[in-house]
Amino acid sequence: MLFICFLLQLYCVSAQTQCNSNFYSIPTARGAGFPGGWALITSNSATAYCKRKGFSVAGAIRTRAVSSLAGKGKVAVNVATNKTCTSGLCMALVGVECVRAGAKRCTADSNGNLGRGNIGKDNFGTKNRGRGNIGHENIGALCSGSRNRGDSLTGYNLQGYKKIGTSLSSLNSAILIGKPPAPVLPPLKSPPPPPKRVAPPPPDTGSEDFPPSPDSCPPPDDSTCPPCDCDLDIYDPNAPPSPSPPPAPPFDDTDDGDDGSELPSSCTNPCFKYDPENKTCSKSVCDDNCQDCFLSGTQTACIEIFGLARFNTEAACKANTNCNPPGKCFQCKDKKWACVESFK
Repeated sequence: MLFICFLLQLYCVSAQTQCNSNFYSIPTARGAGFPGGWALITSNSATAYCKRKGFSVAGAIRTRAVSSLAGKGKVAVNVATNKTCTSGLCMALVGVECVRAGAKRCTADSNGNLGRGNIGKDNFGTKNRGRGNIGHENIGALCSGSRNRGDSLTGYNLQGYKKIGTSLSSLNSAILIGKPPAPVLPPLKSPPPPPKRVAPPPPDTGSEDFPPSPDSCPPPDDSTCPPCDCDLDIYDPNAPPSPSPPPAPPFDDTDDGDDGSELPSSCTNPCFKYDPENKTCSKSVCDDNCQDCFLSGTQTACIEIFGLARFNTEAACKANTNCNPPGKCFQCKDKKWACVESFK
C-alpha cells in the first residue's frame, strides 16, 4: 500500500513539472569582433539563438538592459543578422527557453515558476530556490546565472549582494559567431585630400582636460525614500533606544515549513528602501538594510541577506579587511553594522 502511495505521489509531481525545454541563462556569442571577444544576445533574436543551439523555436524569455547585465563597454548582437547594438540601453537575453521540434512550450506553475525543480516564486530555469531567480541552482532572490547564493547577483558561483561577475563567455550557453561585418560606407566622389602636416604634440604632462569620470562625481542625496508600504515597523534613528530584536533566522533550504514556528515578517507588499551601496532608493519588501525577502519553507519572509559580516560598532565594521568594498558599511535595523564579505 505504501509503495502504491509513493508511485501516486511520484506521478503527481512529474505531472506538475512536465517540461521538456532547455533553459539557458545569460546566453552569449563569442567572436573576435566583439569587445573582450564576446557579446550578449539581443532579445529580438531569441529564436535565432535557439536554432543555433539545435532547437526549433524560443519559448519564454527574460531580458535586461546590457549595462545592468554586463557593465559598461559591452554590446549585444542580433544572432539572425550579426548586427550589434552598442548602447547600454539595448535589451539582451538573461534567460531563454529553447523548445524542441514538435514539443510544447513549458507553462508556469501556480507560483509563477517556469522550468523544472524550482522551489519558491517566479523563478525561471531549473532547480532554483527563492524568488525571481533566472538560471540554474540559484539560492536567494533576483539572481541571474547559475549556482549563485545571495541577492541580486549576476553571473556564476557568486555569493553576497548586488555583484556582477566577469566570466560570462565560456559557458555552454555561448555560441560561436563570426566577426560582425564592417558597416558599408558610401563611395567617395573624389579621393580625400592628403592630411595637413601638423606640429608634433607636446609631451604629456598629465594635465589634459578630460571630463570627470563617473566615480569622481558626488552621488546624489537620495537618503530620503518614499514611505514604505510594508506592514513593518520603520527604523527611526532618532527614536529612543529599544531592546534589540532577536536576529532573523538564516536561510535554510531544507526547511519544509511544517514545524509551526513563527516566521519573520511576511513579504507581501513591495516598498522602497534606501540602498546604501548605490545611494538610491530601491524596491524591496523589507525595511531593514540587512534583510531581503527570501523563501523560508513554503512561505516568504524578511531574513538576513547572504554574505553579510555583522559588527557591534561602525568602527569595527570599517576596520574589517574582508569587507567588499573596503570600509563600505551600513546599519541594520537592530542597530548593528554590516558589510558584504569578499568571499575570496
